[in-house]
Amino acid sequence: MINPPDEKKYMTVKDWLLIALLLAVYIPLSLINLGSREVPESYWIPAETGDTFVVDFGREREISKIAFYSGIDDGEYQLEFINELLEHTGDLVFSKGTNYNWHFMDIARLGRYARLTVLKPGGMLNELAFYRKGSIQPLYIEAILDEELNPEGIGSPTDLFDEQNLIPDRPSFMTGMYFDEIYFGRTAFEHLNRLVPYDSVQPPLAKLLISLGIVIFGMNPFGWRIINVLSGIAMIPVIYIFGKRLFGKTECAFLAAFLLTFDFMHFAHTRFATLEGFMVLFILLSYYFMYEFISRDFFTADLRSLYIPLFFSGLFFGLAGASKLNGVYSGLGLAVIFFWALWENRVRFRKARAESAVIGDLGENDHADRLVERFLTNRNRIMVTVVAAFIFFIIVPLVVYILSYIPVMLIPDHGFADVLRYQTHMFNYHRFLEATHPFSSPWYEWPLMLKPIWIYQGKELPAGFISSIVSFGNPAVWWGGFIAFFLVIYDAFKLRDRKLIFVLIAIFSQYIPWVIIPRLTFIYHYFATVPFLIFGLVYVLGEVRKRWAFGKELVIFFAIITLILFVLFYPILSGMIVERAYVETYLRWFPGWVFH
Repeated sequence: MINPPDEKKYMTVKDWLLIALLLAVYIPLSLINLGSREVPESYWIPAETGDTFVVDFGREREISKIAFYSGIDDGEYQLEFINELLEHTGDLVFSKGTNYNWHFMDIARLGRYARLTVLKPGGMLNELAFYRKGSIQPLYIEAILDEELNPEGIGSPTDLFDEQNLIPDRPSFMTGMYFDEIYFGRTAFEHLNRLVPYDSVQPPLAKLLISLGIVIFGMNPFGWRIINVLSGIAMIPVIYIFGKRLFGKTECAFLAAFLLTFDFMHFAHTRFATLEGFMVLFILLSYYFMYEFISRDFFTADLRSLYIPLFFSGLFFGLAGASKLNGVYSGLGLAVIFFWALWENRVRFRKARAESAVIGDLGENDHADRLVERFLTNRNRIMVTVVAAFIFFIIVPLVVYILSYIPVMLIPDHGFADVLRYQTHMFNYHRFLEATHPFSSPWYEWPLMLKPIWIYQGKELPAGFISSIVSFGNPAVWWGGFIAFFLVIYDAFKLRDRKLIFVLIAIFSQYIPWVIIPRLTFIYHYFATVPFLIFGLVYVLGEVRKRWAFGKELVIFFAIITLILFVLFYPILSGMIVERAYVETYLRWFPGWVFH
């Protein structure tokens, strides 16, 4: 048992109002410029090489540019331009390009007609547009002629010219995918349509959650990002409630939620279609319910109040692992905490049994005697609880994991054997991965933020302006948390403070595995450690508040600095178009901080 139940550790009206205040600030920030809901969603997938059709511009035009929006799979096409005399005036070959993005190509061709021929089938084209020289509006297509198409294709050439009003002035994250969205957003769409998933090196659950946004809002940037945004929003009340249970103080809970709200990685990494946001949310919940379990009096609490939090801890552990493999690492810390609590209770039981013998010899029958009797009556709880934990942390997560593969088993000609095959493929991929990346970084660099990961770069911007999205930590939170970590270690063992030991176990379980993992790593692998690092920082700031003459003022000053840094760096966390000089002058503190 870590701490006995304490009413002050539970939520009050004031706590809920403070959560509402933080969410009122964070939710609009997380949704501003999240992504457009207006991109081409109808598409044509030709069935075979040689499928062809001709577009008629009505009269001869000088074509200076084409624009196209492409979806999943690879495809290659040839455009042949033909004048009014039916003479060939030039060819152009283009391929699909990046998934779900606009592509613009400058050309110089003359023609009334353009014949598109499929060189490599299977690619998805959502939209195609032609521009005449000097015009910013796409050419009107008078007619589509001479169609020679395999009827097994999906859609038709008319689907390429039905959403011309959605063509943007330039490609950007607002209208297309960036970074790992090209894997996970695409795979979410494939799960919905019973297609073989492109990404098979991570479990499916997080991608299925991403697909919920696509079902509700469509296959557009807002649709494939919104559910991950909700995971980032949900972390704020979760860490607040967790902090209240840990420290029993509203100011500590608010500070924990405040620091997470304005952490850079929490903001940037939950605004695009990736897996970490879901995994971190589920890890945080699994540790919260484990803390609830060990906070109960093991021998006097009824089994329902013991096993409900234990079940939810196991369930969320399973959800974390089914979202991303890294989530499994959290099980190491959960297991240590669980068996640590059982050991403490075993010691209590043995002490009670010894006291029972003494009380029996003295013939006493008071409150102590009744308490010892309750211990002895529930002597089998430890063994039963081990069995329950096996069910909750092995069976339940395994069931969750298998159920997450239902969309894979629903693919034509797929079944459970393919699920097993995916596990072998996943294991081999991560074990034998040999790759390089300019923004990879080893585990020992993450706390110091020596190399943030640059995940988006805007194109075709005015001279002197940039648009970037970078994922790393708020210096106040990460550097302050790094210092606090060592102070927490000292106090945890000096004071034998069990809640601090709990926090340390959580930190180590998320961080230590990356020390021994040989594969390519990135700073975002530190994300799951950050909420627990924040708890350590909150503890140290709480001690500063209690022990120092101006401790309260220093804590408020630290919170203000955290907020100022978020505002200062907001442009490169959100993709805002900003002057290059601003970034170079105020934001690039170190050579490894590459933002454009």
